Amino acid sequence: MMDRLSLLVYCLLLGLCNVAWAESERSSMLKSEALESLALNTATIKPFVRGSMKGIESARKGQQFIVSLWSIDCPSCYEELAMWRSLKEKYPALDVVLISTDDLELQQDVQEVIDQLGVGNLALWQFSDSFAAALRFEIDSRWSGELPRTYFYSATGESVGRSGVVEQSKIEAWIEQNTQ
Repeated sequence: MMDRLSLLVYCLLLGLCNVAWAESERSSMLKSEALESLALNTATIKPFVRGSMKGIESARKGQQFIVSLWSIDCPSCYEELAMWRSLKEKYPALDVVLISTDDLELQQDVQEVIDQLGVGNLALWQFSDSFAAALRFEIDSRWSGELPRTYFYSATGESVGRSGVVEQSKIEAWIEQNTQ
C-alpha cells in the first residue's frame, strides 16, 4: 500500500502527465490547422511551356482579359502584383493571367511572393522551359524580356502590349471601355 505522501506525489505526477498530454494534442491540432490553412492559401502554378500562350488565348476566346508577366527579381513587378490584387477585388469578373518568367527552380520563391501579395486567386503560370527566349518569342516576337510586361486582350482577340508599370487609372479606363 502507498502511504499518503507517495499517493499525493503519484497523483501530482499523473495530473502533470495528463496536462502535458492534453497540451501536446492541442499543439498537434494547431500545427495541423496551420498546415491546412497554408495548403488552402497556396495556389496552383501551371507550367508555361511552348503552346501555353495559344492555350490561354483560345480558352478565353471572345472574352477580355489581361496577361501580366513578372519576375521575383523585378521590384516594379511587386507593385503591379499588389495592384492586380486590388483590381480583382474591385472588379471580381476581371480575368488576369500572371506569368512568372522565373526559372522553374525558383518555383518556391515564386509561390511565396504569390502568397504574400495575395494574388493566388488569379490564373498563375511560370516559365517551365529552359529556353526562355522561345517562350518570350511565342508570347510576342517583338518583346525582348523587359518587365513588368502587360498585354490587354479585347473580346475580339486583339492585344496591346505595354512595358513598365501600367497606371491603375489606365487599367480601370480599359476595363470600363471594354465592358460597355
